[in-house]
Amino acid sequence: MTVGVVIGRSPRTDELATASGIASGARGLFRRIKEAMGICARANEAAQLYEALRPLSQEALAAKGLKREDIPRAAFDRLTEKR
Repeated sequence: MTVGVVIGRSPRTDELATASGIASGARGLFRRIKEAMGICARANEAAQLYEALRPLSQEALAAKGLKREDIPRAAFDRLTEKR
């Protein structure tokens, strides 16, 4: 006759692990939503900068240290700047 022992988690431990996993997943989801909203805000700022610079004359752009061909780069830099 062979006697064996089954080792496993108690139901209470499984419930805690599941609740902890859900809370961790929710934090991750909210963190990603916050990140996406930040990206959208920076994209909006970049678009506004582009639209503000686009109608300026060559002289006005030069006063800002830009040339007409620098406008897209300036907007992209605004999009990708670290905060």
